[in-house]
Amino acid sequence: MSIPTRPPNDPPRPLSDEQMEHLLSAFFRAELPRPWPEARLPFATRPLAASSRNGMPALTASRLSLAASVAVLIGTCWYLSTSIPKSGGSSAGPSGLLRESEATVPADRQPMNDIIPMRP
Repeated sequence: MSIPTRPPNDPPRPLSDEQMEHLLSAFFRAELPRPWPEARLPFATRPLAASSRNGMPALTASRLSLAASVAVLIGTCWYLSTSIPKSGGSSAGPSGLLRESEATVPADRQPMNDIIPMRP
């Protein structure tokens, strides 16, 4: 009994850039529908109106709404900056927002100065 041998497989040679371009062009041309279908609009269109509903020109209405939003933004910033109580001028103490508060370090997080000597 003889063991069948497989013929040697030569790896395919890579295509040149020109051959690859031709191959891909032919493939994508075959995928396109012939003839190309006409575009159907989903609904009838009408030209945009140059003015808003209340008769004011659209540009003026958009500028007024922009000015109103900027005014609200500046007013809110001003209100918040004046409504926060200021501390007595010293930066060491807590601010007016954090009255009677202090930070403490838990015992298990205390520095180990007594175990590890600190060198000056």
